[in-house]
Amino acid sequence: DSILVTAKTDLDFLKSKYVKHQHIKWYIIYNFPSSIKQNKIINIKNKYDIPENQKLIVYQGVIQYNRGISMLIKLINTSDSFSAIIIGDGPALNQYKTIVSQKNLKNKVYFLGMIPYLNMLSYTAGCDIGWLMIKSTGISNQFALPNKLFEYTLMGLPVVASNLPNIEPIIKKNDFGLCVNE
Repeated sequence: DSILVTAKTDLDFLKSKYVKHQHIKWYIIYNFPSSIKQNKIINIKNKYDIPENQKLIVYQGVIQYNRGISMLIKLINTSDSFSAIIIGDGPALNQYKTIVSQKNLKNKVYFLGMIPYLNMLSYTAGCDIGWLMIKSTGISNQFALPNKLFEYTLMGLPVVASNLPNIEPIIKKNDFGLCVNE
């Protein structure tokens, strides 16, 4: 009877694909967290002995390919101004850990593993920049509107993101950060 989607692009795509099903009611429900009072901010620089002059970039979510993690590691490798915190688990975790080890970046790229959701936001809030560089491979990635965009902004972080059609308008309209071509 009804279909729920999280963005207008999804609604338009599915409506055009299932044009025979005009009787269906379509609804958009944005997939972002409710306002959360953040009582505790983890001092990540202190916890991991990161110099105070380093800007911390956080990636949180599933550790998989096409999520910009390799770009983040390359950025950290070429800059003395940034360190990275990677929160999550997934199929590409071991490969990224190997790259970090091979490039001798263990003191600049930190893998924190899975952290319970409400605790994760305490770590997010302890960072300086949110990382959201999704490659536009496939329709799902092209239409991405991940929770992490809203979690980063809810914790007060500016975001560096891909200029994807569902992400860029939100960042530009609300001045949440910077969108770049992947």
